[in-house]
Amino acid sequence: MYNKYMWELYCYDSDILSSGIENLPSLGPKRTAVFQDHGISTILDMIQCTPNRYLHRKSAIPIDEIIEGEVATISATICSVKRSPRIFSIELEDDSGRARAVFFNAPPYFSRTLVKGRSVLLWGLPKNERGLSVFTHPNIEPEGEDRELLIPIYPNADAFSSVKIGYRVRAKIANAASERIADLADPVPSEIILKTGLPSLSHAITQIHAPSSWDELESARQRLAFDELLVTQILFALRRREAEADKSAVPLRPGALFSAVKHALPYKLTDGQNHALAGLLQRATAGGRSMQLLSGDVGSGKTAIAMLVAAAAVDSGLQVALMVPSTLLARQHAELLDVRIGRFGVGIGLLTGSSRSESLEKAISEGKVDIVVGTQALLSKRHRFKNLGLVIIDEQHRFGVNQRLALTKKSGAHVLLMSATPIPRTSALALYGDLDLEVLHGFPSERAGFRTFIREEDARPAIWNFIERKIESGERVFIVHPRIEGGDFTSIKKGFDAVSARFPGLVSIVHGSLSDEKKESAFASFRTGETPILASTSVIEVGVDIPEATVMVVENPESFGLAQLHQLRGRIGRGGREGFCILIARSAKDSPARKRIELFASTSDGFEISEIDLEFRGEGQVFDFAQSGKNLYIFSDPLKMPDLLDLARKYSLEIVADDPELTKKKNFYLRNGIKYLCSTKNIVKLAV
Repeated sequence: MYNKYMWELYCYDSDILSSGIENLPSLGPKRTAVFQDHGISTILDMIQCTPNRYLHRKSAIPIDEIIEGEVATISATICSVKRSPRIFSIELEDDSGRARAVFFNAPPYFSRTLVKGRSVLLWGLPKNERGLSVFTHPNIEPEGEDRELLIPIYPNADAFSSVKIGYRVRAKIANAASERIADLADPVPSEIILKTGLPSLSHAITQIHAPSSWDELESARQRLAFDELLVTQILFALRRREAEADKSAVPLRPGALFSAVKHALPYKLTDGQNHALAGLLQRATAGGRSMQLLSGDVGSGKTAIAMLVAAAAVDSGLQVALMVPSTLLARQHAELLDVRIGRFGVGIGLLTGSSRSESLEKAISEGKVDIVVGTQALLSKRHRFKNLGLVIIDEQHRFGVNQRLALTKKSGAHVLLMSATPIPRTSALALYGDLDLEVLHGFPSERAGFRTFIREEDARPAIWNFIERKIESGERVFIVHPRIEGGDFTSIKKGFDAVSARFPGLVSIVHGSLSDEKKESAFASFRTGETPILASTSVIEVGVDIPEATVMVVENPESFGLAQLHQLRGRIGRGGREGFCILIARSAKDSPARKRIELFASTSDGFEISEIDLEFRGEGQVFDFAQSGKNLYIFSDPLKMPDLLDLARKYSLEIVADDPELTKKKNFYLRNGIKYLCSTKNIVKLAV
């Protein structure tokens, strides 16, 4: 089944879209069955299965650059033709060389169209025969006066060859399906389409399947991209409006506890922390339910800010839920809160899968526990809060959309999400347009920071000698591996054995397959220095705060995203001693993978690293669009379309301001589209 969707096509109540494909031209029972085997049974399916690329003479390569076994496209001139009863063969040439194409049982029209002197566009899989590139049964298209000819290439095109459905027939069928929806109303209000200058939906879909030029294709893509951005921005605007209108949310008023906790901190807040704290509290006192995202670099001090916002909530007579992605992190946060806030008589509770108890649940429901720290166990329907007024979600990108917002559906609580992955403005609009973004700048002065170095595998003995000197001076060392099993140093088990042989009795191991008890035991011995070396997978990426940790060795850093690597190295240099992050690279020095980690090593700026990671891997991978179900963006790329995103945001705000319930006739299809998204994409449902 093709993983494509167009919300526009789901907003119609149309028999046309749900009708079968068997009545489309060129489709008999055999061809229909092949389409059905590939998940294309209706007109809707046919329209949604759009080309994944287009061929054009500009996409051709010179003949002398053809590589055997790699699909190639060439634009060349026929210089000779040979035909026998079974074989039709042509030789082609361009300025760089010659190639041959061979067809068995070729149709008669080949003799009329593929003649000497004719320019053609050809694509297929070549073989090298005595120094000549030979294509057997390639696709071929005579080039006529229309030099802008674009040839749509559909997914799994080869699978349809058995029933003689080539690109021409496929395009003809898709066009016929597109024509069936020509009379359906455009789902986007006409005045918006007029102001933007974008084409109608039906025209855009036709051009996607059979573009008449590059300009028309680009215009069609812009229209479908705009639709995706518009409907998600409308959804964000509706969420924001719903929160602002929630009068059940109690404003957060900092009081005696807030002042006491702030005064008792063993450090002074930075200017960046004070500025961010003021912004968060201002929105939480302005009326309605605040929904905010605190974005700051690794080690910038987000936890201290969250703790003070929680104190303000307790001052206001409210309970606080702090949700984190792991039991280990939950326990660490609970211990910190007990030291910083519990000393003033505030009830702190830890609620994880292994720490549930009837007495704790009763205390929470009676309001005797002011701040509850937990994992996803907090989402259980069995837990009842007496007066939940603030939900804080740490490392929010590790939770799915439903998970991270489920608590807010239980009550009119303020929401504070925290992310140590710095988020560029365009990404924030695309992913968190319903939230107010607060960016935390700067770092605490007592934080020594780190430097990053790239080393080859043959440097490992020297690195171990460096580790030996560090642990002799009372410091701690992380050695991070990308996987658990394996026969080389990318495997934590292989690495643990080797490092343990070098440092007997001084190494602990922790990874995702271990029980919580074993993980906690390993961290405890590491924290105390009993085992000053910790071999780990990426489970230490978040929440581990050990001031003595100054060295991190990362095996095969190419296996990690840059944002993840930045999170990892943020575990070192958090105290008064400088940190050293050593990347043991496996990639060639001139490879793209090496260039990527060289760029990473050259900066410690999390925002810059996010931009680099986005450039190399794409926004969906960095910020995990998959947490929202299917990818919301098929035709659009918010990061690369900031102007279109701003346009969609502008019109979404106008639409919601004019018609908050989307009940006007002109917004009927937008309303239906949002209903579709809310029911199928794991997006929090709205009363629309």
